[in-house]
Amino acid sequence: MQRILVAVDGSEPAQRAVEMAADMAIRYQAQVTVTHVRTTLGTGQIPGDLAFYEQLEHIYLTEAAILDAAAERINEGGPNVRC
Repeated sequence: MQRILVAVDGSEPAQRAVEMAADMAIRYQAQVTVTHVRTTLGTGQIPGDLAFYEQLEHIYLTEAAILDAAAERINEGGPNVRC
């Protein structure tokens, strides 16, 4: 096994998946790729209100924190991580 893909969403099961991916990466000296997928927001049109952009910024920052936490945990064991 050379590559491991783990999807995260901030949930407890996803955190357990990160732990398992980290352990497997150490065991097999594998590269880990961490990913997060979100559903689309709205209709795809550009909204005119500021609240939408504040919500989008909040979502971006939350997703970044989720990915950073997963990468930090996996890097504790030394494997390369791509987010």
